Amino acid sequence: DASSDGPAHDLSNPRAPQRSTVSAADDHARADDQRHQSTGVNRRKYGWLQVTSGNGGVNGTWGVPQLLDGDGNIVQLRGMSMFWSNTGWEAEKFWTRDVVRILVEDWHVDVIRAAVGVEEDGGYINDSAANWDRLSVVVEACLEFGVYVIVDWHTHYAETYQDRAESFFFYVATLWGEYPNLIYEVYNEPITRDWSDVIKPYAEAVMPIIRDYSKKNLILIGTPFYSQDINVAAQDPIDDDNLAYVFHFYAATHKEPYRTKVEKALNLGVPVFCSEFGTVMATGDGALDTESTAEWMTFMNDRNISWLNWAVSDRDETTSILKEDIYTPYFDVAWPDSDLTDSGLLIRDYIWEDRYYED
Repeated sequence: DASSDGPAHDLSNPRAPQRSTVSAADDHARADDQRHQSTGVNRRKYGWLQVTSGNGGVNGTWGVPQLLDGDGNIVQLRGMSMFWSNTGWEAEKFWTRDVVRILVEDWHVDVIRAAVGVEEDGGYINDSAANWDRLSVVVEACLEFGVYVIVDWHTHYAETYQDRAESFFFYVATLWGEYPNLIYEVYNEPITRDWSDVIKPYAEAVMPIIRDYSKKNLILIGTPFYSQDINVAAQDPIDDDNLAYVFHFYAATHKEPYRTKVEKALNLGVPVFCSEFGTVMATGDGALDTESTAEWMTFMNDRNISWLNWAVSDRDETTSILKEDIYTPYFDVAWPDSDLTDSGLLIRDYIWEDRYYED
């Protein structure tokens, strides 16, 4: 049930037998079978991503840690996070190829975050088959349309489900680890967990499993207290050549003191990645705070911090980008402005800002 941490040897392929009954070769063969069905067509915009410390560039002009493309140029990814994948949480209908296509072709996102719910009702622990199927659709669509995809273990208690996380990321890495599109987020938002005693050891256990099959891809790790105390994590970094530290904020709740935490982390030389933010209160609701959102955007854009907005949803929450129940699963055109919430309109414009695209 949702309160347990799952079978000790659970294999993340929801239709596969227990890991204890199959060999590693069988696991790899199964991964190969699905990989050969991939629709990826190598239309990636930036190629392999690589983080770097702040003392690089010509005469150290980078200043702060940066994300680089395959040619060594500074890049900033902008995109959208899917809502929780959980069955029965009203957002499953968005985990489709059509939604990915609209986000890529109309919104011009660089990256989409697949937030795989873990222990909550309807999440991966108690409905792995349906959640895996949704993830596969989104990942394959991102490969097809040539954008990055963050596979996010979306939980506040990842260390409780470490066995499941290890098997989940094993299977993700064996299936898609050869593609530069893949970014791994191994812990969404720790709450009261200590960085050095809990979060860091968890990451150090999961990351080698990914690196066995996905040596070059970017990995993201959540930081203490809802991924806000990034300055704490920066004081005791993890030894990995391509790791960024996650920071989350909600504009109406988190303001200047939280930007100070990010500055401290950057000054300590750790790369920062904002894999989730909202334009409203931390509850996901409340009034749109355009002023605070603008301040955050200036802050992140000035430092080339990649960001994704929460969330692709039509739930009755002001952080949703679509109006309540407006979405129909049968469409082949972009969402009209009249279907977007105030937050949706604002974020789409921020994604579009200062960007020019070929027809």
